[in-house]
Amino acid sequence: MAAPGIDRFDNFRRLSRVSRGEETFADLLTDQERYDVHFVDDTLWRSVRAR
Repeated sequence: MAAPGIDRFDNFRRLSRVSRGEETFADLLTDQERYDVHFVDDTLWRSVRAR
């Protein structure tokens, strides 16, 4: 059996706080390496969402 070696529970808790407005998106950026989660800006995605 294989399982991820990174404990990501705190990352999901932080995402929840961001969604409630208790923290900012910028707060997530500080933990990208810790949780091996990397955010990128996708202009195509933004343009489709703006329609």
